[in-house]
Amino acid sequence: GMSVSGGFIDSQILFHWIIARVQERVYFRLINSLKVPNTNPGYALIEADIRAIMTEAQVNGGVATDPAPRYVTPNARTISPTLNAQRRAEPFQVYFTIAGAIHSIGIEGFASV
Repeated sequence: GMSVSGGFIDSQILFHWIIARVQERVYFRLINSLKVPNTNPGYALIEADIRAIMTEAQVNGGVATDPAPRYVTPNARTISPTLNAQRRAEPFQVYFTIAGAIHSIGIEGFASV
């Protein structure tokens, strides 16, 4: 179905699902680790969490496998001193294609005698 804004409801649900699962998984990582270092290996842990959620979204049929999602992870060596003092990482980015859905099907039949 369609939402009031004109977008497809399944796409909106997918976006909310991805956001919620990524937030849960990264938060779980932060509270259950003694420390997630502000280094490239620490960033790799967060990227792995994001990749796991995107893989789950692919398995569930929401995210296309072709083209595969593309990830951009910040480089800890180039973090600004301000962010470093605040113990914040620059944004992690993921680019992906929604798998879409079928809403109608055309079927043709041909008979002969």
